Amino acid sequence: MNGHAPVSCAFHDRLEVAIMRRQRLNGSWRDGDGAKHAETIVPLDLSAREGVEWLRARGAAGNELVLRLDWLELVSPG
Repeated sequence: MNGHAPVSCAFHDRLEVAIMRRQRLNGSWRDGDGAKHAETIVPLDLSAREGVEWLRARGAAGNELVLRLDWLELVSPG
C-alpha cells in the first residue's frame, strides 16, 4: 500500500469542518501493512508531507493517531 491517491476536496473539507467542531467521527482505515482498523476518532489536524496528506486524531482510548487520508475508507459522524 505505497502508492498515493489524492482525496477529493469535498472529503478534505468535511474533515476540516469536523476538526473545527471537534466532532467525533466513526472511522475505518487500513494501515501500511493492509490491516483494517475501525474506531471512533476526534480529528485534530490535517497536514501534508512529501506529497501525502495526513490526519492527526485522538482515538477512543485517548491515544494519538496519525492516519494517511487516502487509506481512510469510511468517516461518518459518530
